[in-house]
Order: sequence, then structure tokens, then C-alpha cells
Amino acid sequence: MKSLSDNDIIAGLQKSEHYAFQELHARFWYPLYRLAFKKLGDKDETGDLLQDMFVEIWEKRETLYIPNELGNWLRNRLWYKIAMYFRQRGFKQQHQENFRIFLEKEKIGTSVAIDGLEFKESNLYYEELLDIIQQCIENMPDRMKEIFRLYRQEGMPIKEIAESLELSPKTVKVQLHRGLLKLKKATENQKVNMNELLLLLWLINHGI
Repeated sequence: MKSLSDNDIIAGLQKSEHYAFQELHARFWYPLYRLAFKKLGDKDETGDLLQDMFVEIWEKRETLYIPNELGNWLRNRLWYKIAMYFRQRGFKQQHQENFRIFLEKEKIGTSVAIDGLEFKESNLYYEELLDIIQQCIENMPDRMKEIFRLYRQEGMPIKEIAESLELSPKTVKVQLHRGLLKLKKATENQKVNMNELLLLLWLINHGI
């Protein structure tokens, strides 16, 4: 069979074509599993969460609206599923420690009540918010976007980024700080509370 494009998969899903769902599952299951496992740390729970997500996609296949690249859209749904997982089950000790490390790394401090995190339960709310975050990243200047991607999505240390791009570590830090300010400004009209914003930033930070 000819390799399907993202648009082919989307169109096939909306027509209830099983081959499209099978291709979606085959193409994206493992990358999404790896991302989710980094946050959950449990193979069985990660598998269950992914299974639930793909079942929901199939059940809603005829009404799906995917406004951006398929991989980004799937990651956004994954972040929402993980956020709800933490809301329903609470942060385990290992998750609390990783989240604290993230807060310290961002120099935000640890005043957030991690054990009492509360999140809006609207699926649409999270999809819109994550779309805004992803679009903000896409609209960053090329150099800033590349630094932001390497640091947040690839988990590369500042020193390595500086060496790779032939920049000073100070320049890298400045670009990262400006990128974070852009994200905060882009989401200021969404009435995002600090807990929600910090959790979402932690979720999309693949490197932790």
C-alpha cells in the first residue's frame, strides 16, 4: 500500500476507514508511548493511557477537527490525557520530584502546591491552550525556535546547545528567557492559572 500522508489518515478516519486508524496507531503509538512513559514512569499505566486515547480518537473519528500537523495534534491530546491522569490520581513522589526540578530549573521557585494541583476539565480548553502554545513556538524567530526546541523538546543542556549552534551560553539563556516570556504573553488572555501553565510547560518539556 502507498504510504499515507497525514491528510490521508485524517480523511480516512473521518470516513471510518479501519486502514487509516491502523496506520495512525502504527505510526504514532511508539513515539507517544515514549513521551508518556517519561512522565508516568510506569509501563502498564502508560499503555492504558495510550489505549484510552486511541479508543477516544476512533469513537470521535467522524467529528475530529485537526487544525495543525497531525503529530502535534496527537501530542496535545496526550498532554491533556496526562494532565487529567495527574488530576485524578495525584502526583506520585517521583513525579513531584521531577516537577520540582523543573521549577528550580526555570527559577520559578517551589511555592506551587503540587499535591493540590487543580485543572480545568474541558477537553476543548486544553486543546485550544496547547494549540496557542505550539503556535507561539512556531512563530518564534528561527534561531529562538531552534534553541527552544533543543532545550525543551530534546532536553539538550545549554552548554551543548551553545556549542552546537556556535553561540555563547549567555546568548542561549537570553533566547530561552525571551521565548518563555512570549509563551506567557500568548496565554495571558486564556485565564490560565499558574498551576495549569506550569504543568503544561512541564509536560511539553520532553527532556525531564
